[in-house]
Amino acid sequence: MIGRLRRLLGLGSNPPAGGDAAAEQARYTIEVSHHLGSPLVVLSGEIDHHSANQVRLALERELVSPDQVVLFDLNGLTYLDSGGLALLFDLIRTLEEGWVGVIHPAPNVRRLLQISGLDTQENFRVFDDLEEARAALEADGSAGL
Repeated sequence: MIGRLRRLLGLGSNPPAGGDAAAEQARYTIEVSHHLGSPLVVLSGEIDHHSANQVRLALERELVSPDQVVLFDLNGLTYLDSGGLALLFDLIRTLEEGWVGVIHPAPNVRRLLQISGLDTQENFRVFDDLEEARAALEADGSAGL
C-alpha cells in the first residue's frame, strides 16, 4: 500500500539540481501537524514545481491509507504553480475514499483551484477557516482516521 501511494505521488524523485538550497527553502515553509487525527499541512510562501517535491516528501510519512483525509492550511501561501496543482491532483487520486481539504486559500490561489477544476473534484474541498474544516471532519466521521 505505501509503495503504491509513493508511486502515485511521485515520491522518490530527485530534488532539483543546482541553485542555492538555503535560498530555495527561504521562499516557503512546510509544517505538518495533526488536526482531529488527520494530517494538517501548513504551507506558506511559494509552492512551485521545485518546492512541491518537498511537500510530497513531508507527506510521505503521513499517508497511511487511501481513505484518510489530508488538510492543507494555505493561509500564508502567496503563490501556487502547476507543480503545486499537480501535487493536489495526485493526492486526490491517491486518496480514493478519503478527501483533501484546503483551508483559507488566498484569492489568487482559490482562482487557480477553480480554473484547474480541482474545486469540482468529488474528494476535494475548500474551507474558509479551520472551524469549517473541523465541522466537515466531524460530520462525515473522518476524525480519528
